[in-house]
Amino acid sequence: AGRELNVVVPAKTIRELSRLLQDTSDETVRIAPLKDNQLLFEFGGVTVITRLIDGQFPPYESVIPAPSTTMLTCNRQLLMGAIRRASLMTTPTSQAVVFELAPDSLTISKESAELGSAHEQLPVTYGGQAMTIAFNPEFWLEVLKVLDTDDVVVELTASDKPAVIRLPQFLYIVLPMKLA
Repeated sequence: AGRELNVVVPAKTIRELSRLLQDTSDETVRIAPLKDNQLLFEFGGVTVITRLIDGQFPPYESVIPAPSTTMLTCNRQLLMGAIRRASLMTTPTSQAVVFELAPDSLTISKESAELGSAHEQLPVTYGGQAMTIAFNPEFWLEVLKVLDTDDVVVELTASDKPAVIRLPQFLYIVLPMKLA
């Protein structure tokens, strides 16, 4: 009781726990190690037992970029809408959506020989150098739909470096894609 566990739990188990915990008002979850590399979760009359993944989780702290002073601030809904519209032009072989940054300007675009093109300029606050970065739009849409802020603040360093959304108790990193 009260001791620290350092284990790797399968993603499928975490998704199932998340779903089950939404249906309970019980705030206490009992977690206990079992024999044969298993872990028990108990809450609200539910018991889940999972097999653990062998090994240690990689030291993810070493890949988190240091805070950047170059920030992009944009309305979350506007950004999400522009990315969603550009993503309609992606294909399985060409998924990158392009972000073109200039002082106080962000243009999101995608061109596809098969589907057409999207090109949208957004009002933003940005004081950094002009740069062009390509991203997988799905990674942006995943985070933008769950944030509950009106504006999103993104740390940017360079076109080959990750974009970072850093909030209290929340960190999201979006890796760039190479432009062909």
